[in-house]
Amino acid sequence: MLPTQLLKLIRPLYLRFIFTTVFAVAGICGNLVVHAQNYFQLKGQLIDQKDNTPLAFAHLSLVNGRMGTTSNEDGYFILQLPSHLERDSIKVSYIGYQSKVVAISELDRGQVVIRLRRAGIELQEIVVRPSFVDPILLVKSMLRQLKRNYPQKGKNTTGFFREIIYLNTSPPTEMLYAEGVLEFYKTAYKKRVRPRDAVRIVKGVRKPLFYGYKHKEDTLSLPAISQGSHLGILVDIVKTLPDFLQPDFWQRYQFQHLGYSNLDTFSLHIVKFKPFKEKREGFFEGKLYIDANSMALVKAIFIPTRKAVERYNRLHTDRQQLPIKLNSRVLEVNYSNYQGRWYLQSGHVVNQYIDVRTKVPFINKMDMIITAIRPGKGKPIPSSQIVHKESVFAVLVDTPSPDFWDGYNVLAPLTDTLTSPILNPTENRVKAGASRKEN
Repeated sequence: MLPTQLLKLIRPLYLRFIFTTVFAVAGICGNLVVHAQNYFQLKGQLIDQKDNTPLAFAHLSLVNGRMGTTSNEDGYFILQLPSHLERDSIKVSYIGYQSKVVAISELDRGQVVIRLRRAGIELQEIVVRPSFVDPILLVKSMLRQLKRNYPQKGKNTTGFFREIIYLNTSPPTEMLYAEGVLEFYKTAYKKRVRPRDAVRIVKGVRKPLFYGYKHKEDTLSLPAISQGSHLGILVDIVKTLPDFLQPDFWQRYQFQHLGYSNLDTFSLHIVKFKPFKEKREGFFEGKLYIDANSMALVKAIFIPTRKAVERYNRLHTDRQQLPIKLNSRVLEVNYSNYQGRWYLQSGHVVNQYIDVRTKVPFINKMDMIITAIRPGKGKPIPSSQIVHKESVFAVLVDTPSPDFWDGYNVLAPLTDTLTSPILNPTENRVKAGASRKEN
């Protein structure tokens, strides 16, 4: 049986199934479209200035940081803002790159692409750094400063969630594509997740796909996915301290200081960790990015070890008898700074499974982004609107109306679905309106 700390982080993210939600903010192919609902939309792509590679999961927001989005894995983003902000500016931030501030007025014509430059030595040359940094002391300091660095009052945030499942065939066979706008309420970051930490679905949509696949003469279906809508709570590892951030982490993990990077004006320590080869072995390995000034955790990328995967599969084979087996998982968590506090910015999970009946491999993705932080004191979500953890997100949402996404920020669709009439209804409504004018 897996220890409690592993289950609290991995089990909720696993399929009874698990999702993937793609977070995206990036370069701008800056088309600006003004709609009647008193908001305008920016669409584009973020790329590396030198080699033109797309920058996945970068953060793009108003300069004050309260409203924004993230680029998807192809670097594309969609950002919707109230009309009165047309004279404002947006800031694009990405770890290891120089941040860039662009006036919105400059993005209202042509195919604009935002290119970011890698941060050079000149950005950090005034910083005096020690020749040796103890990574364990860094992590301990980060844990001691949690109350100072993260919200100490209840807060409401708006987010966007996407889940995808597809067979790993050539070309991939899409089995599930669902997405929606969520509202999160979180209590102060003083303890772990509390019962009042909750989520509700504002609206959502699923692509009408058959939730299964053909194999030889049989028609097979996959288990229902649950807990995806809670990704914004479950991957908030500052609240749900995983195994590698527990008070006795140093007894199970070895840490190595790799060097420095940057995010905006923040200098970041890069710390690598992996389990000791002992009986009390940890369950993850990965990297932590810690702000050198405040000691806030800014980013984490980690994976379960092979032994942890094997233990998980044994547990679920014995208890739930699911017809699937986990091969691998990658988790990424990002935080952004707003008015001196660090808030969850995005969470991403990629799972690779295999159907034990047919040996057919498939991939499950969940991506969640926070698009707005509500000002003022937080307000708990009414119990009648709270989504239970075991609820299946794709079952609770349906096909949208033409103006479905109006007024909400979303994660840009993946490249092969950018023109989908179901998942991009606003764009198709604009095209339809143009056609009527021509006629």
